[in-house]
Amino acid sequence: MEFFYWPLLDLFLWGFITLYLVKSGKNLPNFVALMLVSLGKILIAGTVMSLLAWLFYSFNIFVIGVSLVPFVVSLVVLGWTIGIITTSLILRFGQQAEILAWGIAILFQPISAVFYPVSVLPKPLRFAASINPASYVFEGMRELISTSSFPLDKLAPSFAINAVYMFLAFVFFLRILKTVRKKGLLSRIGE
Repeated sequence: MEFFYWPLLDLFLWGFITLYLVKSGKNLPNFVALMLVSLGKILIAGTVMSLLAWLFYSFNIFVIGVSLVPFVVSLVVLGWTIGIITTSLILRFGQQAEILAWGIAILFQPISAVFYPVSVLPKPLRFAASINPASYVFEGMRELISTSSFPLDKLAPSFAINAVYMFLAFVFFLRILKTVRKKGLLSRIGE
């Protein structure tokens, strides 16, 4: 695996990316098509997982209703943003930066209110949570489940912060792509 599979996979993956970027010229990749495919995958995976949770554990997520959908969408947008940033770093610094794909996402977990409310965090971490869209999502989901009322005051900030981060991620990606093209670093990726 280490000697043949991974190097061959890297060669194909980055070779195809390079061909795509060369063919597309100065046009941006069609991110909308990629994001729609991502949403489709999430919808299919979510349906399968919901069905399996119901079959194996008698847990019906649909009891909560479609109110969870906007919260899930907000998490997906955050995931896209993190993906754009890590892809940018991998383009710029090569395979050594691949660990960031896992590390960046894990850094968000303690301040995301996944397992506990933001109120248990110390003040400096509460501030970090206040600029993390995921914390609003999980706080909102918790409120939705416990009170059955839709917490728009949690959903709106998550989308607003996501919009800012997504914009900054695209700007960052475009700057990195310009640098990578200028320095000829695309040919080194995968080494």
